[in-house]
Amino acid sequence: MYEAGVVKNWGFFRDNYESLTIDDLVWINTKWDSVLPYQKSHSLNAMVKMFSSITENNLKVVELGSYRSFLGSHLIEKVSSKVAEWHGYDINHAAIEDAIIHPQIFNHKLSKWFWEVDVSGYDIFVSSHTLEHFSFEQLKKIVETVSICKYLVLEIPLQNNWRGFRGSHVLLTTVEEVESLISATHIKLIDCSRERNWVVSLWRKN
Repeated sequence: MYEAGVVKNWGFFRDNYESLTIDDLVWINTKWDSVLPYQKSHSLNAMVKMFSSITENNLKVVELGSYRSFLGSHLIEKVSSKVAEWHGYDINHAAIEDAIIHPQIFNHKLSKWFWEVDVSGYDIFVSSHTLEHFSFEQLKKIVETVSICKYLVLEIPLQNNWRGFRGSHVLLTTVEEVESLISATHIKLIDCSRERNWVVSLWRKN
C-alpha cells in the first residue's frame, strides 16, 4: 500500500482502514503532507455566517482537522469577538509544526483518537472536511464526545461514494444520516448552507 511513505492505492487503504491504528494514520498523514502540502478546504463565507449567528462572545473553540490553522486564523480575523481561544488538533504532525502562529491559536499534535481528548472546556466544536475521514462507528464516538459543547460548526461533503477517489475519505454515510446522528444527541440544527458539493451547518445544544 505504501511506497516511499506515500499511499499508492487508496482503494486498498479504504478496504483496510478498520485495521489501521492511530499510529498508522499519523504516519500516513504526516508523510502524505510532503506530497500534497498546503491542503485546505473550507467555505469561509459560510463559516463566517455560522459564527456570526452565535450570540455569545469570547468562546473557546476546538477544531478537529485544523491542519495549518488556516480556518482558525481566518475566522478570528473575520469574527474576532466570538473567539477567545482556538485549539486545533490534527494527526498530520508536519502541518501542526508549520501552522500559523497566532496568540489566540493553540495547535496540538493528535497522537490518540480524538474521542479520547477532553473537550469539556470548549464551547464550540469545529470540523471542516475532516469527518469524512472516519468510519461511521468512529463518527458516532466523535459526536458523542463533542455533544457536550454548546455549538457545532461542521463542513462535510455531500458525496459518500469514494470509489476511485485519491485520498483518505472513508465515510460512506449520507449527510442526512450524519444529521440524524447529531440530532439524536439532543443537538438542534440552527442553520445550514449548501456550497456546491458540500454542506456547512451550525448546531446548538438543547
